[in-house]
Amino acid sequence: VQGPISVHPTARLEHTLLRGPIVIGPGAQLKDAYIGPYTSIGADARIEGAQIEHSIVLAEAELRFVGTRLESSLIGRGARVARGFQLPGAIRVSIGDGARIMLP
Repeated sequence: VQGPISVHPTARLEHTLLRGPIVIGPGAQLKDAYIGPYTSIGADARIEGAQIEHSIVLAEAELRFVGTRLESSLIGRGARVARGFQLPGAIRVSIGDGARIMLP
C-alpha cells in the first residue's frame, strides 16, 4: 500500500498492490491486482488478475485477466471486461452508441 487510500471495511483484497490516491467501495473484491493512482472502485466490483489506474470502475463491474493495464478508463455499472484464452484468438466487443475503444 502506497499513498492515501480509502478502503471500505467490507471490501476484500488478496495479493493486491495499491498506489493511492484510491477509493475502494463496499463489497469490492480484488485479487492478484494492481490498482494505481487516481482510481475509484465501486461497490461489489470484482477485479482479478488485472491492472488499472487513473480510472473509474462503477458498481458490480468485473475485470478479469485483461492482459494489459487499463488506464484513463471508465468501466460502466455491471460491465464485464475479460480476456478469453481459447484459440484461435480474437477480440469481441459489444459497445453502445457513441462509445470509443482504443486497442493496443
